[in-house]
Amino acid sequence: MINNYNNNDKKVHIFYPRLVTETPFENTKIISYGLIVYAINTKRVIVVQRLHSVESLLILTGYYRPSLIPLLLPNTTLNEHDMFKKLIINDKQYYTEFCINHIGLDEKDVEYGYVRFLESKNIIDDVLSKNPAYQELKWTWPKGRLSPEDKNDGLLCAIREFTEEVEITLPPPVYISNDYIITETIKTLSCKMIETRCWVYVIDHEPQLPLLLQHKEVNDRQWIEVEQASILLKQPNLLYDLTYHLNQIVI
Repeated sequence: MINNYNNNDKKVHIFYPRLVTETPFENTKIISYGLIVYAINTKRVIVVQRLHSVESLLILTGYYRPSLIPLLLPNTTLNEHDMFKKLIINDKQYYTEFCINHIGLDEKDVEYGYVRFLESKNIIDDVLSKNPAYQELKWTWPKGRLSPEDKNDGLLCAIREFTEEVEITLPPPVYISNDYIITETIKTLSCKMIETRCWVYVIDHEPQLPLLLQHKEVNDRQWIEVEQASILLKQPNLLYDLTYHLNQIVI
């Protein structure tokens, strides 16, 4: 908002900053569906380690404001720092082939991402040289977003994503929760709302995990103790919630 008035025959502009309290985008959520798979014989659950940080994907697809780069880059990994440095010194063809073949992005995202990258690569280079802070890859539950084959069924999506990310076929459950026991919503630096919904899926025996080879989304996956998962994923109520559902099992 701008108000104009005259002061000694000079036109003066006063700028009043606007505070946006609500926008249509605030209520738009990206929803992921996942499974918390628990093995009775070992009392352990499966967690996966993502191959790419969320922040690096935001930069590669162009969904960020340049002012956020100093906040996004310290949350990427050391390998991703090297990746950005290579992208900076190479051309569009290299960027496109790398993002499609190694990151798994689609052509539409890559096209837009490269335009934004050209606008911001000097800022990225400057931040990487002055603030080389980085993070380790994060661990999470196997999860993902709905695809047409899921027929708008969140549980089908969760099972499909688990199979794709962990690379094992789940045996029939001894117990599966009627609803999700973990509902977590976070707001990213780009103001996107990301919600995770996970069911608990109990099986009798812990199957062995096959060797993971060149997965496009997952760096590692492990069976771990529930208390360790609670700390690793920063979910302090996990043990309590799981215990409640395990008590529902009739043996």
